[in-house]
Amino acid sequence: MKTLTKILLVFCCFGTAALQAQTAALTVQGILKKSDGSAVPDDVYTLRFALYDAEFGGTEVWFEVLNNVETNGGLYSAVLGVNGKALDALFDVPYYLSVKIGNSSQELLPRPRLSAAPYALALLGADNIVPSTGNIQAYGLTASHGISASGNLTVGGSATVTGTIQAGGLTATNGVSGSIVQAGSGGVESAGLISVQTGILASTGSINSGSGPFHGYGFLGDGTTGYGSNSYGVASIWASGQNVVNVTNSDVTINKMLKLPNAFTQTYTGSGNIYQLWTNGLTTQSFPVTNGYSMETNAVIKVGAVHAMSDRRAKKDFVLSNPANDLALLQRLRITDYKYKDVIAKGDVPKKGVIAQEIEQIIPEAVGLSADVIPDIYALAKNTRLDAGGTLHLSMDQAHGLKAGDKVRLIAGDRQAEFTVSAVASSTEFSVGGWLASAPEKVFVYGREVNDFHSVDYDYLFTLNISATQELARRVEFLEKENADFKAQNDELRQLLEGLRADLDALKGTR
Repeated sequence: MKTLTKILLVFCCFGTAALQAQTAALTVQGILKKSDGSAVPDDVYTLRFALYDAEFGGTEVWFEVLNNVETNGGLYSAVLGVNGKALDALFDVPYYLSVKIGNSSQELLPRPRLSAAPYALALLGADNIVPSTGNIQAYGLTASHGISASGNLTVGGSATVTGTIQAGGLTATNGVSGSIVQAGSGGVESAGLISVQTGILASTGSINSGSGPFHGYGFLGDGTTGYGSNSYGVASIWASGQNVVNVTNSDVTINKMLKLPNAFTQTYTGSGNIYQLWTNGLTTQSFPVTNGYSMETNAVIKVGAVHAMSDRRAKKDFVLSNPANDLALLQRLRITDYKYKDVIAKGDVPKKGVIAQEIEQIIPEAVGLSADVIPDIYALAKNTRLDAGGTLHLSMDQAHGLKAGDKVRLIAGDRQAEFTVSAVASSTEFSVGGWLASAPEKVFVYGREVNDFHSVDYDYLFTLNISATQELARRVEFLEKENADFKAQNDELRQLLEGLRADLDALKGTR
């Protein structure tokens, strides 16, 4: 395979005034050499020329492929922009020229920079020979600019980079000792993906991957405490081998009890969600907070006291409630005994309360709607299959009732998340995309997400009950007063009756 190894000269044949013209052209001269440094045979070659907005990486803003470029002693000359494809780049920023032979991915870097005035470029190095195939190996490499690697970059010695390393991934097969640091101020700004098979050793602890509770993602610390990421694919804090806190840029998940033993102020000023997780040794449940909630829990809250903000200065539109109407509303409410479907998280103990959908028909303002997951499937998948693209295929023993586009909550070991249904093969089979962990042994299908999950404002019902109780108290007071009046009248009548009896007895005695 023939390989482009060096561009000797690049000339711009147009001036500044011609940059926007349809006839703008660019003359390029260079030499093609083989990997051994000798000139390529005299022949015609297909060359691909392109303009980029950066010396390394960047965005391709224009390209042209010339199929019959003649060489003489390796020397070639080409005019760009006059072969059927207009040179329509704006030239409002500096451009850099890229040259490749045919469909080859090999490109001589750095790219030479173009300007609106004629000039010549000389490249550093003796031959600047790049092998046509295979990896580029360097033993002791110092780069003052940047290294852009679209394939593999193997460094047997040391690599000191004061600029930027751009790569799809960094793989360490035998461990990385020391640190990975971007030169200059600010520290490490963006590392992308670091794939570790054995381990990265740091002075304060270790990052471990592979099997175990971390599922190939990582852990940073001294082996018992630290900061890292787990199978959720987010930043996390582990303590004594247990996942305690998971953090994303919008959510915070706390897996353990949050204890505030002393007087302490906890402030949350963000607009994202807060999750509370409840664990019973079998599985872990998480519940997103939406629609303006500050905190949501799925288990019991135990506190010494609760103080609700109720300052008059923070309220307006005051209208006294009608106690008689409130009592009438309260009498229409039904109290129901029930159990929860999610027996794992909520247990199988009978509960007493109201049903939100029933309250909505009577007092709609006491019911809120939000997005949440309902346990309408709540079964273990019969079979699962993970393909190479990260799509998880599941089959059930029962009809799932899902359709493409629905969100469904899946639980696999310590991994729990909502996934979008990508396809429905049958009433008992469906697929989800974006599964980042390894193939799961078992998957529990919790249920689908709905956007009208009903919740009841029990504070509304509580204050309604106060007003209704006040109405009952008023009625009782009225009845007590009325009863007292009746009693007084009865006493008067009894006294009158006793007087009449006395008079009657007196009359009888005179006879």
